[in-house]
Amino acid sequence: MKSLKTFLSLIFVTVLFVFLIIYGGRMTQLLINLIGSTNTSMTAVNNDAWRLLMLENESLRREIAALKDRDGGINDYIKLKVYSRYPFNDRSSIVIDGGTDQGILVGAPVLIGDGVLLGKVKSVWQTQSEIMTIFDPDWKSSVVVGDGKTKALLRGGEQPRLEFIPRDNHLKEADSVFNISPELPLHRVIGSLGKIKDLSREVWLSANIEMPYHVEDVLEVTVIKNFP
Repeated sequence: MKSLKTFLSLIFVTVLFVFLIIYGGRMTQLLINLIGSTNTSMTAVNNDAWRLLMLENESLRREIAALKDRDGGINDYIKLKVYSRYPFNDRSSIVIDGGTDQGILVGAPVLIGDGVLLGKVKSVWQTQSEIMTIFDPDWKSSVVVGDGKTKALLRGGEQPRLEFIPRDNHLKEADSVFNISPELPLHRVIGSLGKIKDLSREVWLSANIEMPYHVEDVLEVTVIKNFP
């Protein structure tokens, strides 16, 4: 009986050894593929949030550098809630829960979080304000792209775009776009550069701006009260 058990054990070990040799590599590859697929899905889900965080960090870094180069106090910020426009899909303007009672003035810059420029205050009432966003077709402002040497015009709309981009540039997709219009905070990030459109007959180039957010998902904004 003992010899039989020993014989069966040897057979089992042998079969297991052969199985691992033949199929072990395939099982390992399947495991690696599964982990890779999971990581890819997580990356896709968090991509917008990651891009927004990077843009905010870049915007704050530039503003801190600008503050060191000039005298003056710290801007007065206030965070306010956004009213829902459901089921309407008007991205050109939003209404926030703050007005003259909170010291909000027409023209005050409006940010997403503490960094990305969304627009500016258009109208103010006692307890509410209307925000003109960069998705408004009437929006126009000056910007710089990438290292700050390439200037362009930001024109608002359902898909904001850059116009009057010089041909002699060294830009690449995903370069950050910063504000340089004096009525808004200097070097605030607006978005990132999309694919550059090159029409051979045109003197200038143009490009879309990619946003790491959707206006309809914005629940809270930051208003700079004492600007400029």
